[in-house]
Formats: sequence, C-alpha cells, structure tokens
Amino acid sequence: MKTVRQKTAKQLEEYYSIESRLIYGKNVSQRWDFKRHVIPPISASTNFRFCSAEEGTAAFADFAQRAAGQDKKEFRYIYDRLDEPNKNLLEEHLAIADQGDIALVFSTGMAAISALLAVLLEEKPDHTKDELLVHMPVYGCTNDLLRKHIEARLRYPVRYADLSEPDGLERNLTPGTRVVYCETPANPTMKLVDIAALASVLKRENSRRAQPVLLVVDNTFASPFCQRPLTLGADFTCYSLTKSIGGFGTVMGGSVVTKKDHLLIAGKLIQHRKDTGGSLSPTNAWHILVYGISTLPLRMRQMQANARRIAKFLNGHPAVGLVSYPGLDSFPQLSTARKQMKDYNGTFAPGNMIYFEPDADTPGIRRSIATLWMDRIAKNAYTITLAVSLGQIRTLVEHPGGMTHAVLTDHDLKAGHIDPGGIRISVGIESCEDLVRDLTMALAT
Repeated sequence: MKTVRQKTAKQLEEYYSIESRLIYGKNVSQRWDFKRHVIPPISASTNFRFCSAEEGTAAFADFAQRAAGQDKKEFRYIYDRLDEPNKNLLEEHLAIADQGDIALVFSTGMAAISALLAVLLEEKPDHTKDELLVHMPVYGCTNDLLRKHIEARLRYPVRYADLSEPDGLERNLTPGTRVVYCETPANPTMKLVDIAALASVLKRENSRRAQPVLLVVDNTFASPFCQRPLTLGADFTCYSLTKSIGGFGTVMGGSVVTKKDHLLIAGKLIQHRKDTGGSLSPTNAWHILVYGISTLPLRMRQMQANARRIAKFLNGHPAVGLVSYPGLDSFPQLSTARKQMKDYNGTFAPGNMIYFEPDADTPGIRRSIATLWMDRIAKNAYTITLAVSLGQIRTLVEHPGGMTHAVLTDHDLKAGHIDPGGIRISVGIESCEDLVRDLTMALAT
C-alpha cells in the first residue's frame, strides 16, 4: 500500500482538500530536496554551484527553453533573479490555491501587472498596436500605469468602460481589442463583473478571430479563498501577495497565475522578469510560503465573519448613507456575488472588504464627515488603524479619494463611482465587539 508521501499529484487532488495542500504543497517537488525538513529552509544564496562546465551550459539551455514556453519539469538553479527554490515552492502553492497550472511571482503586485500587460500587448507588423479594454474603477497605481505608461509613453490604446452591465463588453469590444482587464470586486467600490459572463462573450468572439482576446482579472480583493477566476473562464489572475495572501503586512510580492494553455505566454513572463529584474526576494517568498498562504483559509474565515457583522452595523447606522459589501442582502449585485464568490467548499464567501459613505447631501459635506471619522479613528481607536493596504490581520481604514486613488482625475473618480467621502475598510481578525466599539466612537454625531 502506498504511503501518503508516495501519492501522485492526481491522487493528492482526489484525497486531500486544497486547504491542506496549501500547507504541504506537492507530494514531491523538483524545486527543492527538503526530505528531512518539516519547514522548507530559507535560501540565502544569490547564485548556485555547477559541478562541471557542461552542467552550467545545460542549465542555461534549460532556462532558455523555459523562457521559450517549453514545459521543463526538471531544471538547475543558476542565479536568484532567474529562479530560486523558495520562489518556486511558493509558485507551486499559488497554482494550487488558484486552481491553475502555472504561477509566477514578482517583487510586488504592480510588477506582476506591469509584466503581464507588457507581454500581452504587441505592436503588429503594420505598426498598429493592440488595444486594452479596462473596467472602471481600478486601483490608483494601476490607473497611473495605464495612463502614464501604457498610453502616454508606449502609445497603446486603452479604453475604459463599465463591464458590469450585461452588454458592456460586447458594446465596447473593437477589432483591435487584445486584452480585457478588470478588478472584481473593484477597488474600492466593491463593484463586480460577472467573470463567467465575460468569458462566455469572449469565447464567442474569439471563435471569429485569428488572435484571441484575453481576460485578465485582478483578484486581490477577494483572494483565491473567496474566488478563483481561472475556474470561471479567465485567462490570467493577478495578485498583490502583499495583501490577503501575505496577510501580516510584513512583506511585499505579486503573482500571475494561469493555465497550461498559456505556457508560451508564461515563458515570456519568465524572460521579462529576468530582463527587468522584477523578481521576488527569497526572504519574502519564504515568509509568504510558510506563514501567509498556509494560513489564508483560517484568516479569511475570521476576517469575513467580522466583515459581515461590520457591514450590517454600518448598514443600520443612521450616519451612514451607503454600504457596499457583497455579503449584504441589499448589495445590488448579490446574485453575481453568490454565483462566483465561493470558498473551497463551495460556500458563499463575500470577503473582508467594505466600502461606505456618510449620509449627507453633497460630496463636500460627505468628505468633511469622512475626514472627521478617520481623524477620530487615528487618534482614539485601538482596533482600527488609519493606513493604506488591505488583507492584514489588523483592520485598516482609508480614504480612497484622497489616498489610494488620489491620482485619479475627477472624471475618473466619477466614472468609477468613487465618492469624495467614500471610505474603504479592510476588516481584520480582532474581536468584532471591539471593532464595533471603535466604529461607534468614530461615527458618533
């Protein structure tokens, strides 16, 4: 009878849950021989030794084949920027978490997004350039990347639309569209797009095209615990590992996850990462691997349970005018949320992110009230921190219009339905009674 450690990858999928596999990873990994270690050791070497000149030559040839999109099961390590054991083990775990085949990690979430768009968008022989169709709103730094670099410097056409409407994608596709990009839930408004519906439209469209339109989803807000876009038809999923997957606010990282159908593009990403230097450090990879992704389900359950109670509290507070949270019965896109936001057991998983606005007649007054509330939190709250980022064990609150999305023009803020008084809260794992106590203090009239 085979032991657990002798089971094939297929048998592991059949025998054990994803939550257990996020702790143990693959049964046998070619990325590292750690048979005697309970916890993978941390690597602290920038370069790796060859036993002969022939082996060194073979190592570089193997890497070149991987960068050309060939599936190399075994390879030798050369240099940290190319590949390194901790990063590769983390990539295996991320592929499991997202139910994908290939994961690649980067120094930050923005490095991951930048790399993916760089390899997907191309200039044709006739000098026309691929078009990028973007669902609004998007994270402030992503907006800057699109406006100031993709459009202004590289001259790729970028179009912005509301893809949450039933015919939003079909109305906005053009013959030049190559990539459809969206955040769902969107940062910060929590607006959703129906991933399966977008994928269905693109499947029909791609049957008529020589070059397919690819769907990219930034899944940072939901995390792979709450939503796995690849299973819904997306081609690529992006993450800021700094957020829910890292979980503790101590390390930065980013990733792209995809299916084996896109092995060639994955190879281009490997080449791009090598050439531009956007590699994740071994130390950060080790922390995310050992502490972050292995505890993701545990943390997300508590954060989500707290978020549901906080959303109900805010929704019933007389000073609050709007609350956007996928777990509320009043959420406008509840049916879409219930369809695609599910944990590994198939249970509805609306996540831990909430967007809300003060109840006031004008944007200026709403902003003044929001500023007052956040100042009270900064000065007096114990369990809520005024700070950007999200997905940490600590509850974080911020003002998107003046902070994370301050780079957006008034037109973009309006198009993305980001109110000047809007507040974003990332709910942590504290005692929910304590969180309510601090919110009650902050929102007092």
